[in-house]
Amino acid sequence: MDDSTRERRRSGRARASLKCAVCVTCQLNEHKATETAQLNTPLPWPGPNRRRRRGGFVYAVVLDDKEGSLVFRFRRKDLFSDDDPPPAPRRFPRPVAHFPRGYYYVFPSSTVCGKQILGVSPFGATVVVDDGGPGCSAMRAGPELGTTMCQPILLPVGDDMVLAMADQAQPGRSNFAVMRRLPGGGWHVVPVPEPPLGGPGDYCRKPAPLVTAYMTIGRRAWVSIAGEGAFSLDAGSGGGAAAWRKEGSWELPLHGQAMYVRELGVAIGLGRGPGPYGGVVLCLCACDVEARPPVIRRSWSETFPRELVDVHSPDDYPGNLVYVGDGRFCISWVIGVHHDRPKTNGMPARTAVVTMAVRLRRSAVGELQLTERGKLRYHLMSPHGRRVYFVQPHIP
Repeated sequence: MDDSTRERRRSGRARASLKCAVCVTCQLNEHKATETAQLNTPLPWPGPNRRRRRGGFVYAVVLDDKEGSLVFRFRRKDLFSDDDPPPAPRRFPRPVAHFPRGYYYVFPSSTVCGKQILGVSPFGATVVVDDGGPGCSAMRAGPELGTTMCQPILLPVGDDMVLAMADQAQPGRSNFAVMRRLPGGGWHVVPVPEPPLGGPGDYCRKPAPLVTAYMTIGRRAWVSIAGEGAFSLDAGSGGGAAAWRKEGSWELPLHGQAMYVRELGVAIGLGRGPGPYGGVVLCLCACDVEARPPVIRRSWSETFPRELVDVHSPDDYPGNLVYVGDGRFCISWVIGVHHDRPKTNGMPARTAVVTMAVRLRRSAVGELQLTERGKLRYHLMSPHGRRVYFVQPHIP
């Protein structure tokens, strides 16, 4: 083979490689444009003739390996009605929003802010679903965050702001952003400075700090970061700049999202408590956030049901808590069911979400008491369902 033939073949391979790279880029751009158009398509909302009471629903998000992200709506009274005997396992209702799996628009994190559902993808894309009541609900693409977050966490601050943060702060990138509602109903993104983590140079040498707990107290967002302490953010309402304040070198003794309930005077969340067969589990706890450091004043181990250990094998997800008002909470877990050891090597062939409704009240002498503990309710997920969590509803 002469030199001219070799040169022609090398040139042909180079052009083919360039063509393939261009084709892949074009396909990704076309896919993103198609998904954006789909997000801006009106979404039919079930039950156009039904009378809806504001705040009467709780949303759940299912992450499905085949379908993507699906949003479901549950009536609060169904979660709190005390049937005798308890109802048989049910299937999930019809989804009210569906975000298909794609290259760009994947929304593992969602929250409710006012009458809107906001979703954020790890690539920084956002989506807004308007709960417009009877008739039709609009779903549209929101503003870009301008940064990537592997496992984004969303924390609403009032009904006009949402703090988006990475579950692990990565050096060299923006790990926090605020989405603020515009007067016309749209949203825009406000960059947020990084909290003061570690000393000079330590931030890049230590492992990525993990967000362990978070909640809203008034107009401040509280974030607890492992090995760093607790920080609160004034999100700058009224157009002011966002600013962090270090509350202490301690961490909040809770897990995941907690809720400061003004009428109870404490923060309620999932914290460590004794398990039904020994060991430690995450159960409902009341935390005094006025103390320094904050301490657990009460814990209710009965809110981690023995049935999760007796009958099913718990999944890796430790639990999810939402507050629905009037001292009522809903706790949920993802569990493995329908074991088929020959086919799945002992792993569950299907998963379900288990919910428990509870209620806390102050006694006549001011003691915080668990006054209601509902029966367990089971909802089977699809065979491809991987994870489910309930979204904290907006409490006026």
